[in-house]
Amino acid sequence: MFGCAACIKWIIVPILISYGVYYYFTTPTGQLTKVAIYSKSDTSYYTDVTWLTSHNSFAYKNGSFKKQLAPNQVLTIEQQLQVGVRSFMIDLHYDGSGKNIVIGHEDYLLFEQPFLPFLDTIRIWLDNNKNDIITIHLESYIRDHKKIMDILRTANLDKYLFDLKTNANRWPTIGEMKKTNKRLVIFSDKTQDTGFGIMSAYEYMETQYNLHEYPSCQMRTDRARGVASLFVFNHFYSILPIPNAFSFLGINRPNASYLLDYLSPIRKINNYNYMRDRICYCFHNGQTKNKWPNFVAVDFIGMQGDEAAIVSDINKGNIKCP
Repeated sequence: MFGCAACIKWIIVPILISYGVYYYFTTPTGQLTKVAIYSKSDTSYYTDVTWLTSHNSFAYKNGSFKKQLAPNQVLTIEQQLQVGVRSFMIDLHYDGSGKNIVIGHEDYLLFEQPFLPFLDTIRIWLDNNKNDIITIHLESYIRDHKKIMDILRTANLDKYLFDLKTNANRWPTIGEMKKTNKRLVIFSDKTQDTGFGIMSAYEYMETQYNLHEYPSCQMRTDRARGVASLFVFNHFYSILPIPNAFSFLGINRPNASYLLDYLSPIRKINNYNYMRDRICYCFHNGQTKNKWPNFVAVDFIGMQGDEAAIVSDINKGNIKCP
């Protein structure tokens, strides 16, 4: 007999898919607006740069319907690169056969995408843009360093991999990364994935996925416990804006006062002042005191928000936190 949890899951999943259909068709498409984001010199260290990061990079609306019913992004991976994204958050799973690595949400594996085409896009960009550095953050359910490395080799990306241990555990300058051509940095949240070329997410501090009350700078406890040289600043809601009607199932959603904010990221969530105030709150408080974000992770890049401008101004030193 199925347990109660299993019964609830069979109720929830069709509801979420139905809601996702509505969400898919009501999410606007993005604009390719290019901004000069990265102004740091070659003498700056990798840890001195702030990188525009797309949360759930693979979950973009453009393309076929099955790409995602609940998109976090509105631009393809190539388009994200074109507007300045240089850091990608990717979820890795096995497909239904348990043999092939795919990207996608666990609850939405019906809409899974192969991992290799994503890697091919990254490799083509690195081949054609010799001054660019790309970072990939893996939320991994693979737990096998060899399998991930095998597909990186298949994509011919292993030649670009930077490895902290072989660099005497020292983060390089931008110039050094260009000179050695080690311009791809990969982190995984699973220790079983780590090894040559794949580093642990414990290398960085990270705020929690959900925005929570504003302003806040709540930190994840499964990342670096003390002060670290890298800081991931998550600036998005972690769940869909689920209607109140689903509350009896125990599904949480953002506070009602922020529900409209989630649906209007152009106006509020990715608004310049809104982002700056949260960044400054972190700059003045707790574990991240006096530390600028290295990765500003947002949803809906390209929907005329200010995410690129805020990253650009951090890199130029134009943001002052009173």
